Amino acid sequence: MGTALAGIAAFVALVLAAQQGATAKDAQVGASFTAALEALVERSDGFATPSNDVSPSSDDGHDTAAEAQHVGGVIGLQQVMASDPTRQRVVITVLSTYITTHGMSGRNHGRSGAQDQNSYWLPTPDDCPMPPGRPDNSAPYPEVVAAMAALGSRDIFADHLPGRVVLGGTCLRNLDLGGQRALFVNADMAGTSLRGARLQNADFSGIVGISLSLISATLDGSRFSGADLRAANLAHATLAGSDLSRAWLAGVDLSGADLSQANLAGARLGATDTGRRGAYCPNPPFACWQLGPADLSGADLSGVDLRTADIGGVDLSRAAVLHNTVLTPAQAAAQSLTAQQRAEIIVAN
Repeated sequence: MGTALAGIAAFVALVLAAQQGATAKDAQVGASFTAALEALVERSDGFATPSNDVSPSSDDGHDTAAEAQHVGGVIGLQQVMASDPTRQRVVITVLSTYITTHGMSGRNHGRSGAQDQNSYWLPTPDDCPMPPGRPDNSAPYPEVVAAMAALGSRDIFADHLPGRVVLGGTCLRNLDLGGQRALFVNADMAGTSLRGARLQNADFSGIVGISLSLISATLDGSRFSGADLRAANLAHATLAGSDLSRAWLAGVDLSGADLSQANLAGARLGATDTGRRGAYCPNPPFACWQLGPADLSGADLSGVDLRTADIGGVDLSRAAVLHNTVLTPAQAAAQSLTAQQRAEIIVAN
C-alpha cells in the first residue's frame, strides 16, 4: 500500500480502536472505509501511474482493469463520507492525495513562466503535457473524475472539521463532471491546470488559485467570491453570470473571456505592489509581490457593474464589449475610451 494511504489507514485504525463502546455502525463504517481504501491501491508498492501500467490497457497505457476497481473505491469512500461526517476529513485527504498522484502527469513541476515589466516570475500551470498517446483534448481518467466529483459532494458545513481540499499543482485539463456538483470552497488550487474544463455553476469561493489555469474553461454561473486568483490565466474562459465579487485578480489574463453579467463587486483587478518579496504569497515559487493589472483585452463586459471594483491601471478600451458596463464618473474619466465605447457604458455614482 502506498506510504501516504498506509499512514492514513493506520491513523483511522487507531481512532477506531480508541473509541469506547464503539457501535455496530462504527464497525461497519470502519470496514467500509478499509475496503474502499484498499480498492484504490493497485499493487503493494504504492500508487501506479498510468505510464507504469502493464495490465490490459487502453492505447495510452492506462490500466482499464484497475480503472473500475479504483472508481469503486472512490464511490465507497464517498458513501463513507456521506454516512459519517466525522470521517469526512480523512476521506478528503485520501481523495486529494489520489488526485494529485493520478492527475494527467502527476504534479506540475513546470517552471518556464513568464515575466512582466515588474520582473516577477511565475510557473505556468500548462507545463503539464498529456501522457504519451493521449491527445490534447483528452479528459482525466474516469477514476480521477470520480474522485473530483466525490470531493465536490462533501459537506462544507459539517461540524466535525470538514477538511480542506489540496490540489495545488495538479494537471486536470478538460475536466468535465457532467453537471455534477463541483464544490471546492477554500480549496488550495495554486498552480493547478483546469484548462478546457467544463464546470458550470461550480463553487470556488475563497480558493487559493494563484497561477491557476482556466484557459478556455466553461464556467458559466460559477462562484469565485473572495478567491485569490492573482496571476491566474482565464483567457477565453466563459464566465457569464459568474460571481467574482471580492476576488483578487491582479495580473490575471482575462483576454477574450466572456464576463457578461458577471458580478465583480469589490473585485481587485488593479496592479499590486506590496513592496517586499512574498508579502502576500503563501509560499515560493509564487512571487506575487509585484503584479500588473488584469488583462481584459477582447473580453465581454456587457452588463458588468465595476463601480466598487478596483480597476486602477486596467485598460477597458481593449475590451471587446462594454455594452451597459457601469462605471463611476471617476473611473470613466480615467479611461481612454473611444466615443463609441463611451456611448455604450453607463456612468453612475
